[in-house]
Amino acid sequence: MYHLNIANKQMTNIDKIQFSEVGFRERQDLQEWIVSNPECLGEPLLIIQKEFNGFDNTSERLDLLALDKSGNLVIIENKTDSSGKDVVWQSVKYASYCSRLTDEKIINIFADYLRKYDSQNSDDYIASAKQKINEFLSDSTEDDIGLNPNETSQRIILVAAEFRQEVTSAVLWLMNFGINIRCIKCQLFKFNNDFFFDTQQIIPVPEVESFMIDIAEKKQEDIQIKNNKQSVLISFWSQFINATLSNAENLYANRTPSKDNWLGTKLGNGVGISVVITKESVKIRVEIKGNNKEDTLKIFDYLYQHKEEIESKFQYPVNWERCPETVYSFIIITNKAIGYSDKSEWRGANEFLIEESYKMQKILKSLLDKFVL
Repeated sequence: MYHLNIANKQMTNIDKIQFSEVGFRERQDLQEWIVSNPECLGEPLLIIQKEFNGFDNTSERLDLLALDKSGNLVIIENKTDSSGKDVVWQSVKYASYCSRLTDEKIINIFADYLRKYDSQNSDDYIASAKQKINEFLSDSTEDDIGLNPNETSQRIILVAAEFRQEVTSAVLWLMNFGINIRCIKCQLFKFNNDFFFDTQQIIPVPEVESFMIDIAEKKQEDIQIKNNKQSVLISFWSQFINATLSNAENLYANRTPSKDNWLGTKLGNGVGISVVITKESVKIRVEIKGNNKEDTLKIFDYLYQHKEEIESKFQYPVNWERCPETVYSFIIITNKAIGYSDKSEWRGANEFLIEESYKMQKILKSLLDKFVL
């Protein structure tokens, strides 16, 4: 930072100093500066409490608690010089505590703050708190704003002169999971007898913040889709395994429901059968794997010699996949009329997978009993 002398066309360096050099402290100084002008953190914020310790079964206290223009709670942790190594854990812990705060509790917290620190006396601090919150939120473009809208709407702002590498690494990692967390670097300067205070958001970098948020949201969406798919598959295989119990030739007894889209069983001689389900189809997949590529092809070619006999047992097309470049080859039967996306089709999927896998197991076993490598 530089001081400009307009008349002399000269620029003088302004010295950057440590907070500790001049005896400035986190609670008595930095915290009060932020309270006096919260927009120094880059956005309008309404401070509703400082040194808040109103959590159940703990005496821990967060530095500053605020509301943003969308009614989200903002946890602000301040460090004058180094961020320390525990600030991320502390702030996440405080955010988890705050996730349970209701509108009524938030208003009471703010009313208590006004009672302690507001210079204007009031006969009804609850009413004053409601009024100030409404006035603060009135400029928002959001419709029907509620305070602390859900259990993941809390935000975190970390303020420090320097951030340790383990802190920035943890912050970037948390952002991948949709945690709204920022690092703001604060700097202190001295020129003659005057002090100057400056802040700069370093994570996420403002120019790419929107992009990083979009990426994080996309990752979370992908994770949710994957989790939903796995949950559906576990449900499908649970009822499928139950459906096979009445089958005398049950190939899948004592199996555990899987989050994968297949269940497999071995027939011997390097051959296995898997039942497979996708969103829009069900399959019987014969997997041929010998001790090496040559053995795999010998087994496949032997079965292919009985192609007509095998295909005559099925009403669905049989796809023969001879793969000389890999150790696997396949025989696949597909029904594209049903899948796991429509739960009403699960019974039909069960019938196809049970009946067709049993037929495939029966004919392959009879052929493989006569086969010698």
